[in-house]
Amino acid sequence: MPKTLTLLRHAKSSRDDPRLADIDRPLSARGRSDAPRIAHWMARQNIVPDLILCSTSERTRETLTLVTPMLPAQFKVEFDEQLYHAEAAQVFRRLRALPDPVGHVLLIGHNPGFHDLALQLNSDGDRLLRNSLAEKFSTCGCAVMRCPVERWSDVANKSATLLHWMSPKRLV
Repeated sequence: MPKTLTLLRHAKSSRDDPRLADIDRPLSARGRSDAPRIAHWMARQNIVPDLILCSTSERTRETLTLVTPMLPAQFKVEFDEQLYHAEAAQVFRRLRALPDPVGHVLLIGHNPGFHDLALQLNSDGDRLLRNSLAEKFSTCGCAVMRCPVERWSDVANKSATLLHWMSPKRLV
């Protein structure tokens, strides 16, 4: 059974309080509006993860809280401090270490690691989607990729097919 990877960048965060550490920054009003919109889109696409791995930042936790009520299934959630501002190589290692019974994983995290990983894994898919993703992985952007492997440890560069790419601005 092929594996499915969904990368969801956190929704737009607030920079209103300069005293807050980066990890403690909450979502902005736009972020609190965008997250449910992308969640509705995810539900319409039947994006049903077995496992959600979420960075430990406040903005990723808030994104998770706003997205999960819209998802149509039971799933396990794990918070992973290694996803906080992880580079693509770190996220890739985490992905390849997933247990094989997990068929679909949703990662909620940060750029530039998510954008770099999506470009690193993508081999084909719709050219317009690919080009749109190549330009920018916006806040609350969601990339869904199919990996034609039986084991997560077999995921390789340029081995995934981009199935969906959506951002809040494209949902207008």
